[in-house]
Formats: sequence, structure tokens, C-alpha cells
Amino acid sequence: MAGKKIISGGEEKSIYEALSMDYIEPEPREMRGEIDCAQKHNLPNLVDIQDIRDDLQMHSVWSDGTCSIKELAKQAMCLGHEYIAITDHIGHLVIAGALNEKEIKKQWEEIDKLNNLFGGSIKILKGGEVDINADGSMACSDEILSQFDIVLGSLHSQFKMPKDEMTKRVVRAMQNVHVDVIAHPTTRVIGRRDEVAFDWETIFKIAKKTKTILEINANPDRADLSDVNALRAINEGVMLSLGTDAHRKEQLQNIQFGVYQARRAWATKGSIANTLGLDNLLKQLRQ
Repeated sequence: MAGKKIISGGEEKSIYEALSMDYIEPEPREMRGEIDCAQKHNLPNLVDIQDIRDDLQMHSVWSDGTCSIKELAKQAMCLGHEYIAITDHIGHLVIAGALNEKEIKKQWEEIDKLNNLFGGSIKILKGGEVDINADGSMACSDEILSQFDIVLGSLHSQFKMPKDEMTKRVVRAMQNVHVDVIAHPTTRVIGRRDEVAFDWETIFKIAKKTKTILEINANPDRADLSDVNALRAINEGVMLSLGTDAHRKEQLQNIQFGVYQARRAWATKGSIANTLGLDNLLKQLRQ
């Protein structure tokens, strides 16, 4: 107010207009240069929930989920998803119902039947969340890995390895031609488990070279990658994905939390694999 004349304040955006600035969305207000960009009118067009076409991590009753694949697919359709990836556990997590190779093939048969049943209303991808062994090898044969639509590599053990060993472990996993995504990369659970130690410069360099996608896990207890590391990944030219890691169909709605995290990292549509149509995603994965 200048004297008795109101010059702005009716709406938040009017304050930015009065200052000759572009409006800064709430999520990236972290003092990382957004004010300067707003003054210069070159803020990025952030990814939005309407841009998301899929969910690339979820678990069914085949491993440790509580819903059938059919139930998950129907819920995903209600959320407007065009396709989903079923990524049940594979490897050493017996407590999580990890699938063996015989069970994997039976699951694929069910997915084929469901895709025929839905008739194109939604596409169910054959995925797996595969344990990364201590030496960086995968807890599933390359013969089986090569037949998945999408493979997520995950750290589920030996979280206290030294930084150089943990970095080499994940680098080897990314160098496996069948591994498409590193899921919840740092393994953190907020308030319960700290991040593992990485040489991030190396992780980003190899991810870019191998075209490996790094996940933003949309489970609000994880939010992993962090917004800081997601921003660093984007700046290094690494593609990110969003996965709810849902174990119940209701958790599919958590995809919005992944979007919030991506927006804090200044992510645009071009940085997030979930904005791609199915054909373009599969093309990206084949690279």
C-alpha cells in the first residue's frame, strides 16, 4: 500500500506482477536462483500432475502387495494412467515374497491375459524390482532380465558399505544392459534410515552414459531421490522417473507426491519418463 492506494496483494500472483517478476510456483521456492530467473522471465515450465501418463513401480499379491494386478490396473485407470509397470520383488527378499524364475513366467502369463481383457484401455508392462547384489550383479539371470519390459535395480541389503564400494556396486548395476531404472537410489526412509553413501559425480556420469533412469520414489516416507539430488541429476542430463512403490491400490494416488518432489527439483516434462507415451518410453528403455 502506498498511502491509501493498494498496489498489490489481492492475490499472491499480483505481488509478483507488481515487482515485474514471473510467478514462482510454491515447490521450487528454495533460494536456488528462482528469484533471479523470475526477474529475467526465464523460469522453467514445471512438470504437472496432468502430464503424468503412468506409474513405474508397484507391487501386487505376487510378492508383498495386497492387491491383484487386475485391481491395480483398474485403480490406475481411475487415475487416468495409460499404462503401468508391475514390479514385484525378485531376488533375495524372501520376506517380501521375491519371485523365482518359474513364478515370473507365470506372472507374465497373467499379465498377457489381462492386457487382452482390457483391450487397450490400459497397458500393463512386465516389470521387476530386482535386488542388486553386493558386487553389483543382479539377483536374476540376464536371460530372464532380457525378457522384461522394464527392470528396476534396487539396493535392499548391506547399506553400510563404504562410499567407493557402494558407488562401484551401483555403477556395475547401471552398466548391465537390462537395467533400466535405479529405484529409490539412496534407500533412505525418512526418520528411520539414512541415505547410503555415493560418489554422486560418478553416479550421474554413468547414469547419463548408460541412459539409466533414476527414480523419484513417491512414497512420502522415502521421497528418494531428494529434491537436491534430483536437481543435480537433471542438470547432468539424467532422466528421472516416478514410481509410487504402491503395495495397496490406494497408494497409487501417491504419484502426486512424486510430482511435488520433481517440481522442487525444477523438473520439466522432458526430464520425467512418466510423461512419455508408451511407444516412446519403450524406445527410451531399449536404449
